[in-house]
Amino acid sequence: MYLLKMKKHLKSSRVLVLLFSLVFLNGCKKDEVVVDPADQFVGTYSYVMTISGGLTGSQAGDFNITKISCTKIVSTLANGSTTYYTIKVNTLTEDAEQISYLPISATQTATFAENSTGQLVGKKLSITGTWERAGYPTTNFIITATKK
Repeated sequence: MYLLKMKKHLKSSRVLVLLFSLVFLNGCKKDEVVVDPADQFVGTYSYVMTISGGLTGSQAGDFNITKISCTKIVSTLANGSTTYYTIKVNTLTEDAEQISYLPISATQTATFAENSTGQLVGKKLSITGTWERAGYPTTNFIITATKK
């Protein structure tokens, strides 16, 4: 009888030791690093923008991207113009209701609704978008940028 109780107790002890070992080993695993999606976009970029449709041409320069939160960034051109984006993994989507000031004559500018999306692959950022205003042809733009 005593021997049966000892075997049962020993079996229970082994199960407890096994459970404790599993819990302890699981707690000792290295924590996985969760990368903040916005962090990969932060930096200074050199860009070339090609414009077609209602307006045509190209321009080049630099812009900076800074982080607002883990899913929000802002790009700032040298002239202070800003564009706000929402980030999901390595893609960006321009936040709604942003405007751009574009020439409508040799001496006048007007506001145009801006809409763009893009993707970051390594150090290369590609953004495509449109500028729209009632009564004016839609202008398309493509930005190709490289992180410095």
